[in-house]
Amino acid sequence: VKINNGTIAIAKNKKQAFSFFTENPAINSEDEKDFIEHVASPDFYKVNFTTPVIPELAKEDELKLKETIRATKRILEEKKWKEIENSYAEVFNSFEKESLKTEFQKEVSRYEWNKLETQLRLSYENIDWNKVNDRVKISLAQLKTDSIQHQINLALGSLTKLETWMKENYISAIPDTDISLERIMDNKQQAKAQLDKIKATRNKKIVSL
Repeated sequence: VKINNGTIAIAKNKKQAFSFFTENPAINSEDEKDFIEHVASPDFYKVNFTTPVIPELAKEDELKLKETIRATKRILEEKKWKEIENSYAEVFNSFEKESLKTEFQKEVSRYEWNKLETQLRLSYENIDWNKVNDRVKISLAQLKTDSIQHQINLALGSLTKLETWMKENYISAIPDTDISLERIMDNKQQAKAQLDKIKATRNKKIVSL
């Protein structure tokens, strides 16, 4: 994936994918900055561009601003990395994915975070912080839910492989362990039930929105 000049390009092969990150691209497409632009959008505040001095915030307000920047960076990084990882799930091996992730993290760091911080600082009093905080909390909760779902899917995949192997070899239980086909099937049912709960929760949120 290459993010540059408002466009997102998908690499056709590994060589092209790695070369994207050597061209010093900037994160400035509409898709990449969706959350950032939401936080710093005119819906929250109106920037007074004639203000000559950056205001000094109270300690509590300063902490709030810094935390918003950190959360925004984390949300952007984790959300977009997941999309990239899914795009190359069948193309890159584990080592190549780690290398690509390292380059991606460098790319995220190149974003003008100081500029965003300055904009928020200049317009601090006019920002609807309740709305900003709500958006941040929802996004962070979504990241946590996605992580849990990912781990459950991995566990479910491992259980399915083990179940298949045991059936192919006519094994009902592994000696000196608590592993058995019956227990594997029970664990799979529990995992599927957890996934159903996550999906149901997401559907409720979508309806409420």
